[in-house]
Amino acid sequence: MGDRIVLDQKLNIGKDVLIEGPPLEALRCQRGRAGSLITLTDSEGNDFRGRVLSISDRALIFIFEAFPAPTESSAPSGSPRKGTDGADHPEGDRTGSLKHRPF
Repeated sequence: MGDRIVLDQKLNIGKDVLIEGPPLEALRCQRGRAGSLITLTDSEGNDFRGRVLSISDRALIFIFEAFPAPTESSAPSGSPRKGTDGADHPEGDRTGSLKHRPF
């Protein structure tokens, strides 16, 4: 899941959320600290942006934005993806969609 922090609760813009346990550990692994911007996924699969207000044995995060679409692909890791050129490319390999021009 990358850098995504998944919560077992519904999130709302303009509200604070308190996290602890595994989500807090994920935040710590991302080196989150007061002032950090993070992406959170709520229990319904919606993605939000938040700012860490404080962090100690729990973290308080202010939710300020909802993403209009998921921030990560639902394609399983390693699945080929179509590039802009229409060809299949392994995940992370976007070089096939670049047009190479001489300088």
